[in-house]
Amino acid sequence: MTAVRGHETYDGKFLHLFHEFAKFDASSAAYLKMLSNPRDHKYTRKPEINLLSPLNIQRLLITMREMVVDKILHEVQKTNVCSLVRTNQSSRRSV
Repeated sequence: MTAVRGHETYDGKFLHLFHEFAKFDASSAAYLKMLSNPRDHKYTRKPEINLLSPLNIQRLLITMREMVVDKILHEVQKTNVCSLVRTNQSSRRSV
């Protein structure tokens, strides 16, 4: 599963991707700005629903995973053929 938060608030891969996306999407950029400066917004407190809260991100990633698994199962059932490929990948660390 994609790293959500990492060690710092916005270190996780998912949130980093959202920040990158916000560079090109005005709505995403405005949402991030509102979250980072809630007192600058016309509402003087945090939003009641934060789409980027850890729980909501977890729900999104679980839903995405379920959709991918359902799609794979559908394709396997449709063709009645399945092939598993195992690769031997190991990290190469210098000692």
